[in-house]
Amino acid sequence: MSEGPGECHSLQKEELEVLESIYPDYILDSSDTHGNLKFEVPVEFSESQTVILSETFSSGTEHQAQTLSLSTLPPLLLHVALPALYPISQPPIIELIRSTHLWLPYYAKLQALLIDKWQEGNGVLYDWISYLHDGEFLQDMGLRKDNNTLGYAPARLTSSYAHTELDYITQRLNSSHHY
Repeated sequence: MSEGPGECHSLQKEELEVLESIYPDYILDSSDTHGNLKFEVPVEFSESQTVILSETFSSGTEHQAQTLSLSTLPPLLLHVALPALYPISQPPIIELIRSTHLWLPYYAKLQALLIDKWQEGNGVLYDWISYLHDGEFLQDMGLRKDNNTLGYAPARLTSSYAHTELDYITQRLNSSHHY
């Protein structure tokens, strides 16, 4: 059976229709006819998680830790381009993956985890959205300490502005996402 760009386009359209029916609020832009998609995916846990915010300076000494109980984390932004031969023989191209409010470290690691989920001949966008939405990626990234505890130590903090940055993150998480 010949599977070319026409068949791939049909599969892409079908996959997008499924996503729009299941996750309509997560799709920011799907009107691009060239296969460019933008998603905003909230991270929502089935039960509250304890989040430990800590400052670790270059010496490796932990100076301060704060604990929060959260059921959601700020959304992840995912911009994807679908090549002409996706899903038959090419994976989606992740053009951007970022967290709002800069809470997630290691974007390259998350991108690699997502790409590893693609298998030739199969659509993967639903799996990606579900993986992000349920927070499963946190375990694979080494950010989940156990079933209900997440650790977060912003690598970019320095002693000159660590308290300001940590206070900002804590304030944003408490005011917007504590239920």
